[in-house]
Amino acid sequence: SGCSSGVNKPEMGTRKDGRSGNQIRPLGCEVGVLERADGSVRFSQGNACVLASVTGPADVSNRDELSDRATLEVVFKPKQGLGGIAEKSLEQRLASVLSQVVVLEAHPRTTIQCVIQEIDNDGAYLACAVNGACLALMDAGVAMRCVVSATALAVDPDGEITLDPTADEEAVRLLSFLPFGLRSFLLCCCPMV
Repeated sequence: SGCSSGVNKPEMGTRKDGRSGNQIRPLGCEVGVLERADGSVRFSQGNACVLASVTGPADVSNRDELSDRATLEVVFKPKQGLGGIAEKSLEQRLASVLSQVVVLEAHPRTTIQCVIQEIDNDGAYLACAVNGACLALMDAGVAMRCVVSATALAVDPDGEITLDPTADEEAVRLLSFLPFGLRSFLLCCCPMV
């Protein structure tokens, strides 16, 4: 065909795991894994795996109440220990995406909470979290403007682009980005610093 992405594509098998530069790892999804959540998903992309849960819309405390829309709370929980600056940054990025997707106006004076628990992080963690969160919102029956999906891209110093980088590949890349589509023909990128 006459279509070309303009991206340099490495030969098959040039990556440690046998994938070419334009291949993603196998995806896995298990829905309804938590009984007490309104929606939950275990989502994996290769060896990267998250457990995403959604509760709400539910009652909100007076200090967090918004009269015209729901409050959206995103919490990242690392595999071990307490969350730090990295998790707060991930929370802000995911909240930015989800606040555009969820119809918050449909549930004023309530809260919708999305919790992402890291199971394994082998690169493309934010993309895995976006996909898990979207599926958990769908499982919870939360009204959404659209469905969002994500994958990660890494760019090395020579300008070579790698799709769905592993943690080892992210460590040696100059830049990593998370492109995701919110509407038809709209592509947004978040640096994965």
